[in-house]
Amino acid sequence: MSNELYPLSAGGIGRLMFNFARQNTDLGSPVDLHFLVPAEIFKTEEDKSKVLEAFGEHAEVHVCPRHGDNPSAISQLMERAQNHPWTFDSHYAHTYQYFSGLLEAERNIGGTFDIIEFPDFGGWAVASVEAKRAGLAFQTAQITTRLHSSQGLIYRNDRFAHHPSLWLGVLFDSERHLLEYADTVVGHVSGIITHNAEHYALEEIWEGKIVQEFPPILMDESIQTESAVRIVVEERASRHTSLLAEDIAEPDFVFSSRFQQFKRPDLFIRGAVAFLEEMPDYSGTFRLISYGWDQEYIDWLKSLVPPYLAQKIVFQFGTRPDVREEFIRTSIVVVPSDYESLCLFAFEAATMGCKVIMNRDCLAFSTSERWRDRENCLMFDGEANDLARIMQEALTWEPATIADTTPTDPYWVNAEPQKPMREIGENDLPSLELICFGYRSNQELRNHIAHLAHFDLGDVKVRFLSSRDIIFQDETEIRALIEARGWQLDVMPGVGDDPVSFTKRLIALESDLIAFLPFGYEIYPDFLDNSRNAFGCNPSLSVVGGHIRIVDDASGRGDTIRSYAGHMASVAMLSSRIAPPTSVIRRKLLAEYPFESRAMDLWFTVWARDITLSGATMLILPQIVADLSSAHERRENSKLISGGIVDKVFQSAGLRARGISIDSLAPPEKVDRDYFTISGDELRKGMMLLPAFSNRDYEPVTFSHEQQGLVLHPLYESPTIAKIDHHGQRIRRIEATVANLSARNMGLDVALAVVRPDAPLSEIELMAREAPTGWTGARSNWMNVAPGSTEVLTLATCSVSYGGDSILVLTRLSTNGVEQSSHVVLKELKLYTLENAL
Repeated sequence: MSNELYPLSAGGIGRLMFNFARQNTDLGSPVDLHFLVPAEIFKTEEDKSKVLEAFGEHAEVHVCPRHGDNPSAISQLMERAQNHPWTFDSHYAHTYQYFSGLLEAERNIGGTFDIIEFPDFGGWAVASVEAKRAGLAFQTAQITTRLHSSQGLIYRNDRFAHHPSLWLGVLFDSERHLLEYADTVVGHVSGIITHNAEHYALEEIWEGKIVQEFPPILMDESIQTESAVRIVVEERASRHTSLLAEDIAEPDFVFSSRFQQFKRPDLFIRGAVAFLEEMPDYSGTFRLISYGWDQEYIDWLKSLVPPYLAQKIVFQFGTRPDVREEFIRTSIVVVPSDYESLCLFAFEAATMGCKVIMNRDCLAFSTSERWRDRENCLMFDGEANDLARIMQEALTWEPATIADTTPTDPYWVNAEPQKPMREIGENDLPSLELICFGYRSNQELRNHIAHLAHFDLGDVKVRFLSSRDIIFQDETEIRALIEARGWQLDVMPGVGDDPVSFTKRLIALESDLIAFLPFGYEIYPDFLDNSRNAFGCNPSLSVVGGHIRIVDDASGRGDTIRSYAGHMASVAMLSSRIAPPTSVIRRKLLAEYPFESRAMDLWFTVWARDITLSGATMLILPQIVADLSSAHERRENSKLISGGIVDKVFQSAGLRARGISIDSLAPPEKVDRDYFTISGDELRKGMMLLPAFSNRDYEPVTFSHEQQGLVLHPLYESPTIAKIDHHGQRIRRIEATVANLSARNMGLDVALAVVRPDAPLSEIELMAREAPTGWTGARSNWMNVAPGSTEVLTLATCSVSYGGDSILVLTRLSTNGVEQSSHVVLKELKLYTLENAL
């Protein structure tokens, strides 16, 4: 698995993948080698042709299918989830793309893979690992991870380079998930393997799983070109007009890693400044031949170069590959990184005959058996003045040997077949009881009974919990309906059990497992079977869940997915998306971790987050396991809840600091509810979209301080439309409170809509009359607001909101209406969000 491949990428990993393919051919092709990449790496068909040509005789390249090309319900939902970056939903969609790509690749080759290797970065393996843990796929495959450089470790060395966000927690936890469940862990340097194990606290889990090998370092042949040599010679000569090119004998120093903090280009610059302060007449140049994406960081690096040294310390962007290599070939290479997992570039430079200077503080260098200070490289002590000293020493030092780049045979040549998970006989499956609850009316209880009557639940026990006030009139009839099917009914006092009493009720049951089915959810038939099998195969499991599809109650369409993370601790501190309310849990766990009454209606999500932070293990099936009607959506999280959870983490760790002092990253108006309001002065940002022109002596859209709202006047020739831009999260429902304050009109028609901010005006004008074909927005039905009355308009938007939406309020004259005294006031917008992480 990779997201870069030679010859398209400038990164070392893409090159390393190609080297493995060539090595396999050189070894006589002992394995059939395959590479799987996302379609997005190919910007053009020419890109794809270059890769296929390069790998043609060495390996087969597969491309992950785009979610939109797969008709399955979950793939279609993942396609939409990808449109919402920096969320767990979008991240999971990416991991699911690799999972579905693996399944398709297996279908294409007419067999199964013996080894599936993921890199340790990116967190791409979540869906595939969960499929294997659940016994759904890859049962005879060895899932392997190779230690390149996980983002979690890189960011440890980039402490001050990143904005705090839940997204980083998602990324780091997803990376750790693979490292925890991989069958084999492959590393290149002993010190880096140990460092990873200690960082992720996986020393015991990795026992017997670690393989150390050295990858092939293969260089392109004949990359040196006459034009590259000429360009380098001329560029150097241009900096020394008083010297002839052949007189410039002092070498350049080159930094050519990526501009990223842990690569320490700043150390190279400061070392160069210190060098030139002592040797101001040095004729060589200090070159940063590189690239980066953080312009603010690059500008800061440039600011470290004193103006009087600007011709001596130079930045070179967009350098041709052959020109870059020619500069490197004729220079002293400096690799000042704080962290590397191997550094292919350093070995390539040594192979080219370059002198190489490296940072002793980097474990990939100081613990490597292949780098020997003063024999085949020079090492400095991690600070600028010592780097300057070693640079001076490098001018006269000559390496006694060249770093050994002899590769070892890759682990897959001698890999043992993976033992499949043990099969669980039907009689050995853990027993399960389904708990149905959460009714607000007698009819909801009856609907639930009727829904479950269509299922063949086998030996699964079913228990309905209802409060006395729901069934007090017909308890006998309802009990007969339930017991006729062999199910049970528990009647709870008052309005129902509190979470603590609910816990005790469940502990008293006899089944091994408990499945929850709150009203509003409809579980998929195979979920219970898959869950029981997963528990049977994984005795340490605490919870099994899956993903939830939100079904729009108005249209019946399922256009939104709620993805769940499982036991990801960073996610659990701020997000409720750990396990769905329809999860299956191990009953005995409740004795140690009861539900908490203080969490009120969020008792399950708090419990799931707490047990995750206490070390419980979960499994999230890569499937939709239930549908949830949008009419029964409830808040998932609150700022108070997240604050309490973070504070508990701090106290459990024995820290003096209190976690409650850290304000969670959320819009200030979003506190203890799943919506926020736009009202009062905030409505001043409303602007007129239609009519495009008006010759009235008043504005068709204006803010009224007296009414504390946005006033819209409909016209004879056009509806009046006001637009309010929402620069925030996705929204699942909008409620607009509008008032017709005049008693002297015939009522006004009002509607509510949401559109993309770039929606063309012509489309909006057509939408005011009827929904255009292929339209990507949503509009409510027209509502007539009677004279002197106030109404609330509602619009479901979960399938069309992408964040940053434009909200439209539309008004028009009713039949035979007149403009005089016709105006409606928008008093308040209430926006219900789709994101749950506060």
